[in-house]
Amino acid sequence: MTVPRIFHSLRTLTAEHLYEPVQQLTLPSHFPVTKYPLLGKMDVYEDNVSKISATLHETIQTELTHLQTNSTKFNLQSILSALNEFQPAPQLLDGELGKYIDAVISVYLLSNSQEITLACSEIFYNMGKIVGYKKISSLMKTEIHLIPKILSKCQLKEIHWHEKYLLICWLLVLVLAPFRLDSLNASVKTDIYGIAIAQLNQMGPLQPLGARLLGTFIMRVDCREQLDSFIGGLDHYQDFDEALKIGYLQTLNIALKRDLQDTLQPHVLKLAQFCKFIIVANCESKSRANIEIIAKVVSKLGRYLNEMEEFEEIEDIIGFFLDNFNSRNTETRFTLARKYAKLLTSIESCLCAEATLDLLDQTHDMAADPANFDSINADILHTNLLTIAELLRTKASPPYTYDRITSIINNTLFFQQNHVTHIGGSNIRDASNFIAWSMAKYSPGKIKPELTLQIFQNLVCVACFDKDIIIRRASAAALQELMGRHGSHAWTTLYPETADLNYGRNLCVANVLDYVNLGSLEKSYLEMPAQLLVGFPELRSVFVQRLTHRCHQDPDHELVQMSALALCKLIAEDDSQIQTQINQCIQHSQAKDPFNLFLVLAELLKITKNHESLPQIIPIFETIKIDHHKAPPAQILSYLSLLHSLMRLSYQPSDQVITNLFSSMRTDTKQVQQLVLQLSPFLALTENNWDEWLRFMKLGNQCTSSSVAMLSIFPTKCQIVLQLLRDDKVNYLVKVGILKSLSSFLRHGGELTDDEEEIQLVCNCLDDYTITEQGDVGSNVRSQTLALLFQNWESLSKFKDLFESKLLRLAAEPVETIRLGSFELIGRVNVGVGKKLEREEKSLYFTKLLDTFSEYYLKDGTVSSEMCKEFWKGYAFTCGALKSTDELITTSLSSFMQFYNSSTQQCQTRIILDILANLKIDSALQSKSQRAAKSIQTSAQFLSRILMVNLKLPTGFNVKGLYARVFNLHLNTSNLVRIKSSIEIFGYLALVERFEDALQRLKFLTVKHPIAKVRVLASEELFTVYTELSLDSSGSGIVDLEGKIKTLKTVDWTQSKGLEKYSSVI
Repeated sequence: MTVPRIFHSLRTLTAEHLYEPVQQLTLPSHFPVTKYPLLGKMDVYEDNVSKISATLHETIQTELTHLQTNSTKFNLQSILSALNEFQPAPQLLDGELGKYIDAVISVYLLSNSQEITLACSEIFYNMGKIVGYKKISSLMKTEIHLIPKILSKCQLKEIHWHEKYLLICWLLVLVLAPFRLDSLNASVKTDIYGIAIAQLNQMGPLQPLGARLLGTFIMRVDCREQLDSFIGGLDHYQDFDEALKIGYLQTLNIALKRDLQDTLQPHVLKLAQFCKFIIVANCESKSRANIEIIAKVVSKLGRYLNEMEEFEEIEDIIGFFLDNFNSRNTETRFTLARKYAKLLTSIESCLCAEATLDLLDQTHDMAADPANFDSINADILHTNLLTIAELLRTKASPPYTYDRITSIINNTLFFQQNHVTHIGGSNIRDASNFIAWSMAKYSPGKIKPELTLQIFQNLVCVACFDKDIIIRRASAAALQELMGRHGSHAWTTLYPETADLNYGRNLCVANVLDYVNLGSLEKSYLEMPAQLLVGFPELRSVFVQRLTHRCHQDPDHELVQMSALALCKLIAEDDSQIQTQINQCIQHSQAKDPFNLFLVLAELLKITKNHESLPQIIPIFETIKIDHHKAPPAQILSYLSLLHSLMRLSYQPSDQVITNLFSSMRTDTKQVQQLVLQLSPFLALTENNWDEWLRFMKLGNQCTSSSVAMLSIFPTKCQIVLQLLRDDKVNYLVKVGILKSLSSFLRHGGELTDDEEEIQLVCNCLDDYTITEQGDVGSNVRSQTLALLFQNWESLSKFKDLFESKLLRLAAEPVETIRLGSFELIGRVNVGVGKKLEREEKSLYFTKLLDTFSEYYLKDGTVSSEMCKEFWKGYAFTCGALKSTDELITTSLSSFMQFYNSSTQQCQTRIILDILANLKIDSALQSKSQRAAKSIQTSAQFLSRILMVNLKLPTGFNVKGLYARVFNLHLNTSNLVRIKSSIEIFGYLALVERFEDALQRLKFLTVKHPIAKVRVLASEELFTVYTELSLDSSGSGIVDLEGKIKTLKTVDWTQSKGLEKYSSVI
């Protein structure tokens, strides 16, 4: 299990440790006192549980009530599910836990039903699984008279282990009662001992319960006989299996913890021999099993052995700890560190001091040279550091060791270790913070000012420049302790002439190292150092030294980049410092891998006014060859960064550099794209280079497409580039990149020719509806085209006739961002100023859109019919959508009906005619365009939907023409959407307009259409028509219609034969 590091260093601290008051300094309220910043904050899972905890408690309470009343409504799975929801945040269960346990126990005691007993047991086990058996047993009833009943239940052979879990938990609290057990029953003690020891060799949830029960039980003053029996069992420890070994160790751990009167001292050597036997067996089998429980037991034995002066045994125990400090398991290392520190504090002071100094010497040797960090065992170093922190926390490490400890953490605070897939070392840095925190908090006196200054400077560097947010905040917590307890003393000693500023210095640190500020890596690097320099100007050289080291040595590209930016910000006003840094980079780049330094040089060249070093930099730069197959992205980014800085200084790249550039662009990441975009304006490509650039674009390279218009050669190649926008084989991301690049070109003063063909190629991107496995990727092209129009409206508005109708269509389509953008552009087309809708207005969007359409297009007799048809085509994509949200369809439909009913007869006629025009089937176009086919389908469904909500056709409207258009729509097709819409329209015409041809067509489709599904749809529509007509009929007419309705209802219209006989009937 991985435990968040911020808690690792604090897992042993109690509440009193965490809330001891800080002396001398009162910090601002926003700065947490004496605790690490993350401690006590809910993570996202806990927060989610807290939001539903009230509902969960209600569910649990309801089900327990059903259980108590023996109600049939009781649902076991319901209560178990509610309980398990508390797994991420068991503390949210605590408030009601006692009440729940009482309810379960009361039902359990009264129950005679095996089913209810098992239900109670399972509920109890699940509560214990969540909050722990120790907490749950402490809340159980302490009624001693129940012990015989519990024992009798526990000894039943058929008992379920859930019930045994409940009973043993109960015994745990009952055996603590200060009453003689044999007063209840002569066999009580024997029975308890038998039940407990039987669990020791049973691996599972009952084993730790049995061990705790047995360990607690045998330490009672009236249970010496059982203690002797347990110790006697150790005579055969060589025959124990693994489960029994663990059971005995767990029992000993509890017994030793409860041994306040040294009852076990006569048996200590036997216990030590037992532990030694397991340790030796583990060594022989190279097993790491049981290390934690062994560590817990032998650390407690140290006190007895020390009193008995069994120093050889103690040395063996120390050897066991040291041999296992290299454990790979984080939890195990924490246990070892904590227990080893506990052992050292319990033994003779000279031996303790010797062991402590040996530990410090070993740790100092490991951490002495950062150059060797990659080769040392980080697990041993981590355990050593945790042990040192524990020794400081328990005040077992005397002040004379502080110099040694400080020299250790001066290096380990910046520990990094390169692995194949990641950069390790954050646990080492976390443990180093814990050491600084413990030293500051638990030092018996004031730390020497010189040490305080060293620790302060290093912690500030970690808080500002560590990549891990948890480490930065842990350093801030350690700084808080250091400044609060030792800061004023140190500053008064070191800076006696400015003693009156000391409080301000401390306050400066507290204000700058804000919890929120520490959460941002950019703020930590680029803002916090400058703010800290206000209170501590002497930190400038410390920051420069640390950042320089990171720039030259750090394997993390992101940190090198941030360090370079922070370094340049600190030395921007000092030309000599800048030149010194440049010279250092040049010297180091000749000796080792230069790519980190290329990144630093790139930033330094941007701020220097002295370019005398260029003749030294360029030869080194030009010796590099980039192979994108081998070069990691970080190297490519560093190379391109320096190339950009050099080209800004009029550097003319060689052929090899251009080759490297093309190789780098094959690493098609966002960061590489950004760098290529920045250096493109400085590139002067030859014809051969241009051909390669164009080939890259055709192959889908985004680096080239997103920066093509920034090339100096672009104006002469514009037509070639824009032709790619119409090529269906070109990747949509390339088209998006070209449009972005073109938009930037126009914004920076570039111009397209007045040739409408070029503008038309851009405008046609508004018609890109490309569908791939990734979905509607064409929407990205349409969105980017709209963005281009927005950003360059002044230069492109003169071509509005080319894209106005397309904007009208897009303004009515389903994609919200596209329709809102198009609506704003329509405003610019008509009134010169586009209106951006507020959030509350979006619900009325279609109403506002239709009003705009009516005002500027529908009522204007000069507007072409084609433009209106385009608008209704777009509206059909929304209101007649095949797949969309119900809300979008109903909103657009409702807005249309309001608009239609408020329009004049003339406008209504024009609206219907324009919609019908979109139903016209062009066989040549349809065969080439899926989009055209979809447009016809959505238009048909749109017409069907508006007719189904009782749209009234204008007086005198040519119903026969409408019928003819719909009639053609359903011929020679198996598309069910088109056929279904046609059938619904036929039904409307037959029922509302009493159009006989439509009625006859429905009859024909019901009986003779070859597709069964169509026959069913037609029969259902005909059934609806006849039913409605019967409401207005009387006499023989009703009888005739009822007969037809009955036939339609009873006949199976899915059968393929024998339906023609019903033609005359229906």
